[in-house]
Amino acid sequence: LMKDDMLSEAEISKDIEMYRTKDPQLYLSRFLTIGCLITEGNHLFISSKSVLKEIVLERFTRILGDLQNQFASTTLMLRDLPNNNPAMDEFMLDQGFFKVELPKNYSVDISKSRNVDFKSSLSKRSKRHFKENVENHLNKFLVDYPENLSDSEIEELYNLYLEVHSKSFEINTIALPLAFFKEMVLNKQWEIIKLTLNSEMVEGLEANKTVGVVFAYHSGTNLHASFVGLDYAFNEEHCVYRQIIFQSILRAKQLGCKQIKFGFSAGIEKKKFGAIENSCCAYMQVKDNFVLESLMTTTHKKEAVYA
Repeated sequence: LMKDDMLSEAEISKDIEMYRTKDPQLYLSRFLTIGCLITEGNHLFISSKSVLKEIVLERFTRILGDLQNQFASTTLMLRDLPNNNPAMDEFMLDQGFFKVELPKNYSVDISKSRNVDFKSSLSKRSKRHFKENVENHLNKFLVDYPENLSDSEIEELYNLYLEVHSKSFEINTIALPLAFFKEMVLNKQWEIIKLTLNSEMVEGLEANKTVGVVFAYHSGTNLHASFVGLDYAFNEEHCVYRQIIFQSILRAKQLGCKQIKFGFSAGIEKKKFGAIENSCCAYMQVKDNFVLESLMTTTHKKEAVYA
């Protein structure tokens, strides 16, 4: 179950969310998709050298159509595919799909800077940004990687995740349930990076305050910073989000990773830490165009019953 406006422009999703305060089920549909809401990357593997490539793709899309009928899915989505494949564009268009360019995703190659100070690997401009917005705030933070958390502690971190999720309209997804995060804590492949403001170093703070968290999946030589939680009330003054990015990179280096994947959006901030921009797309097929047409219409009717 996903939001029909998941890949719409952010302003459209903001409008739809206003209507969802009265009708939470508005524009939710069954999707048949490769990958899911906790995965990132190309999930479709077909040899580009095979002479059977087009035959395989044709057969694959036909099977997907059968499954779409079986599961009564409104929308079919093949996501996170390379965005520079004209032959694939033409083939999918012939099969009745349309192409959607996804927001850019970002990754940092730390293989070359693994044994050196991270700051020295940055450009001159990024070094200045790092000193002002990260280094000057380092002593304010206590950073740990908890392995055992109580239900109340997990809920506290989950609420930070919800705070970020509620403002994330570039890819508008359904919030993951608390139960998922409880299971995540029990799985050794998930890293939890917890940031707490130290009351001894922050004027006016009566007690230590947890203000940021990263839930990162450790897979081989990669660390995927999958979910972020943040207390926005402290972000501007103490540069919490920038500290989250830096501490994620440090943890990846500690774990011996070669690359850290930062997912979608916030490109301006991530590039200041040496992140590389990657482009990808999705191919989609919708059974009933009424939903798409209705989406566009609804966003221009603020006087509607939901307003």
